[in-house]
Order: sequence, then C-alpha cells, then structure tokens
Amino acid sequence: MTPPQLQWETQRAFLAVLRTGSLSGAARLLGIAQATARRRIEALEQSVGVSLFIRSPAGLLPTEMAKDLISHVETMAMAANAFNRAASADAALASGTVRLTSGQLLGVEVLPPMLRAVRREHPQLAVELSVSNRLHTLAQQEADVAVRIRRPTEASVVARKVGELRVWTCPYKTGHQLPVKLMQL
Repeated sequence: MTPPQLQWETQRAFLAVLRTGSLSGAARLLGIAQATARRRIEALEQSVGVSLFIRSPAGLLPTEMAKDLISHVETMAMAANAFNRAASADAALASGTVRLTSGQLLGVEVLPPMLRAVRREHPQLAVELSVSNRLHTLAQQEADVAVRIRRPTEASVVARKVGELRVWTCPYKTGHQLPVKLMQL
C-alpha cells in the first residue's frame, strides 16, 4: 500500500499553526479563512493518521508527532521560498529579494550607506536586512548573505574576506584615545 499523497497547502497550514498557535492566527498569516485552515489541518491529520495538535483554551498545542515534523516542514518552506525567488528572477536584471544578515555594528553603522548605493544602481532589487548578533544559518537558508566580523565554521558556506573595519573609540575624559582595533570583515 502506498502512503497518501500529502499536499503542500496542508503542510503550510500546519507550519502556520505551529508559528501562531491558533487556527485564526494561521488563517491571517496565510490569507485564508479560518475554516479553510481548520479543514487543511484536519486533512493533514487524516493523511498521516495521527492528531498533530491538542486543542486547549490557550490555543493549539503541538503533539510529540508534530514536534518531530517541525524541522521537515520548515525545510520544505525554505525550499519553497527559494524556488519562488529563483523562478521569479530575471537573469539579465538584478531584481528580486536578497536576505542579508549582519551584526549590530555593521548593520547599523556600516551597511546602510552601502545598501543605499546598491539600491540606486539596482532599483528592482529589494534587500531585507536582519540586524542581529545571532548567527543566522546560511546553510539552512535563513539568509542569503551574511556579513560577519568572524569567519563562519559551517563547511557548506562559502566565505570571502571583503575588507577590514577600523573601529575608533571615544576619547577618555583625559584626552587619550584607545588604539584602533582592526577587525576582519
């Protein structure tokens, strides 16, 4: 006997419920009716043969089976997003969305003027800048490009040194300055 064919829309609803904790939140996130979200969750539960959520006054709580499936559905969502970006890209035109992540210093002080220049040259290009000291995992497609001060440790990530960053500190009250610290960018 072959397993039932699962539909991406039911899995999208599953992921949306996981992220929001409710059918109404999932419906808002997906731009569908709450009843549609409920039907999709019920169809998915029927297809896999187990309950994925425990209904409670606090919302929908994932079962152990649902928790086991989270990484798989998140991987599917990242692949679907990558597919959509690649399918909508025009090879001759720099357009589309690039997800860029950097730490606080670079994302606030260094990158904005550089990104303004890029946007002037390529107005069809959208840049989503995530400023966080959390290291986004490029291999899991949380970002397309990461600008970091230190070299990544992931073997599947291509890294390139693009420059050095000079960081000056404010003078002390005595008029002394701290030495310049060079950091690899």
